[in-house]
Amino acid sequence: MTDGIRGTTTVAPRVLEKIATRATRDVPDVRGARVGGLRGWFQLPEPNANPNPNAQPDPDPESDHGSDAGRVSLDIELSVVYPTPVAAASDAVRRAVIDQLLRYTGVTVSQVDITIGELVAEPTARLQLGAR
Repeated sequence: MTDGIRGTTTVAPRVLEKIATRATRDVPDVRGARVGGLRGWFQLPEPNANPNPNAQPDPDPESDHGSDAGRVSLDIELSVVYPTPVAAASDAVRRAVIDQLLRYTGVTVSQVDITIGELVAEPTARLQLGAR
């Protein structure tokens, strides 16, 4: 039984990157992704934590933790099939990444910056001339 046991959960940045990369594979017409630029605080807030009235102020007010515990932002570079609308592909990737990171880790994504690094031409069926 784990009632009353307290502790922290920290998710390694590489785990978040792998989940985000895997999420892009489920989006139609996306043929590759490179996830990086992960920023944020990866220690998740304790689900039923009581605020500590004796807590000391954060010595670094510019840090990404504190009230933003469990919030990240990331950069993704995509290869997209031409002529897929890049805005639609970007939106679909953004939704998939945000959903899967929250579902599997509890991390909230505050921002996903996407760069379309490549448009990929898919081979099309060739007409066979002279065939009946």
